Amino acid sequence: MEEKEFDTSVKPKQIGNIVAEAPGTYNAQKELKSVQCFQTEKPTIPEMVSLGDYQDVHPWNTQKQDWSFKISENWKKKPWCYVINSCCRSQDFYNSMVKEEQDLIDFRIKNLDTLIEKGKIIGNPIVYRGVSEVDWLPENHGEKTEYTEDAFGSFSLEFEKAYQYVNPKNPIIFQLTLKPEMRAF
Repeated sequence: MEEKEFDTSVKPKQIGNIVAEAPGTYNAQKELKSVQCFQTEKPTIPEMVSLGDYQDVHPWNTQKQDWSFKISENWKKKPWCYVINSCCRSQDFYNSMVKEEQDLIDFRIKNLDTLIEKGKIIGNPIVYRGVSEVDWLPENHGEKTEYTEDAFGSFSLEFEKAYQYVNPKNPIIFQLTLKPEMRAF
């Protein structure tokens, strides 16, 4: 694999909902607030490739289109994100893949985990995640119900950004106060 050079001289002051946003928004530094709430050391090339595959943001994206199992039609443009998270949530889903596909997923999960482990939260920023379906909620949920996600998730520092992903007839917003001992990217 040819190594690509990443511009790591610009330290992100904050990270928006970078998994769900359009690729052009990811680099729009002018839209970021001036409060620094996140820092990390320089990511490795495998970490950046894994993150880029997951987010579908880099121009040389190597998304795998020939999986041995069926991917939902609405996820065809985001197969890595869908498959990585599905493997995190379900051992049966992971087992439905052939060994070579499992190795590809293991590589990306390992690199995403090490990238996240490098991240440091500064202060106690509040982040938001908007979801469109009630199946994201735990059974017997109510206000202040705690929610645990077994996969990778994305949050926004701006409530308005998270609100773009809700069903306006039944808006669901997760709110999370980050703490310095947490890890994120």
